[in-house]
Amino acid sequence: MKTNTLAKLQTISGYISTLLLIMVILVSIAIIALILAVIICYSSDAMLEEVLTELESNNIGDLAAIVVIAILNLIVVGISLFLMYKIFSDIKTSYTPFKAENVKRLKNISYLILGSSVALPVVCWAIISTTELNPDVWVVFNPVMFAIAILFYCISLIFAYGTELQQESDETL
Repeated sequence: MKTNTLAKLQTISGYISTLLLIMVILVSIAIIALILAVIICYSSDAMLEEVLTELESNNIGDLAAIVVIAILNLIVVGISLFLMYKIFSDIKTSYTPFKAENVKRLKNISYLILGSSVALPVVCWAIISTTELNPDVWVVFNPVMFAIAILFYCISLIFAYGTELQQESDETL
């Protein structure tokens, strides 16, 4: 029998999982659109020249670097959103949110966010430093994302503890 709180959690999780799935689809469309835009841009000399003028660059490599960085960021966001979708989708149909799979997903989200806040700026700097673009404009360490990564990791530890308690409760019954 469902408790009122569990029923509310499952209902809200259903809405959130739907929203997250839409967001995953939108990020996927954005990646595809970005790739198509680059293909179209490279196929038209006039368009390529206009884009490079906007970048204040004469080098096609500068545009490629920016596109690679954007795609890397979108991939990290897409994977994180997908993992969150899986968590809420699982909660929607489960009798408890405290499962080992959700702990693993939360830890993976924290690692992705940590990577995007620490490692991705280093990768971006390495890419941008090979171009004529100013790395200070394009590469930024985000301390807020670093804090969010730690927060997600702490939440994963709370879920791990909840999973242990849930397992003990299930074994007692």
